[in-house]
Amino acid sequence: MSQAHAVAVKPRTPAIEEDHATELQNVVTEGLREEVGYKEAYAAPIAAAVVRILRRRMGGRDVYIPAPSATERYAQIRARHAEIISTLGPTKARDVVLAEFAISLRTFYSALNAK
Repeated sequence: MSQAHAVAVKPRTPAIEEDHATELQNVVTEGLREEVGYKEAYAAPIAAAVVRILRRRMGGRDVYIPAPSATERYAQIRARHAEIISTLGPTKARDVVLAEFAISLRTFYSALNAK
């Protein structure tokens, strides 16, 4: 017969919850700036609204957010490499891509060989 094991849950104080909400708002603001090209003054109020919606509709739940697909990331790596290889040469372009994407040499070559 199996027994349920108690899991210690760290108490969430109002201050901790606000810290999490602020972090989420910063992530959404940054994403709107990077992905859509919005200026901070436009992105921040939208991010605040998104966080209010998420808190109202999903607040208190543990939500799994999947990582971006490797296919999409590999395409970004290949595109960046193709963009700079003619001006920097293969070795320097590789090094720039490694640094910009914070990836290993193995991941870099996996991305280049994936189609």
